[in-house]
Amino acid sequence: MRNVTKRYTIAIETKKALDPTTWTKSFPFINDALEKNGEKPFSSVTVMSTKINQVIRDNPDIRFDTFTQELETKNFPDDWRHGWIKSKGASIFIKKGAVNYHIFREELLKDIKDHAPDYRPLQRKVCDDPHLLVVEASDIHL
Repeated sequence: MRNVTKRYTIAIETKKALDPTTWTKSFPFINDALEKNGEKPFSSVTVMSTKINQVIRDNPDIRFDTFTQELETKNFPDDWRHGWIKSKGASIFIKKGAVNYHIFREELLKDIKDHAPDYRPLQRKVCDDPHLLVVEASDIHL
């Protein structure tokens, strides 16, 4: 992990060990692990989850998914094409070479921004006599 402090390394490793528990359930365990290692605990679940998720997004070499962890623990070969992991925490069917959500999202946002038209502001004349006539169908009398 590049440029990841000891605090985040401890938090991520603790979360991996607790996976698939939620951030709320992980919060006391992660803070206990930080205190045992002499690091400052997080102030809230929101702060912790936001900061740790940012570190995970910025470091693609962090393996943080149940499927990969199961493959590593079972010594599965690297030449698999698809697989289905059923465990207490998840039931996952995955194909190798599938699109990474974060990469797809970034490419999609870039394409949308590139495709968006550029509108110039309209140049309007200053109106000297500002009146508005509204003709309503119910106002017409025969």
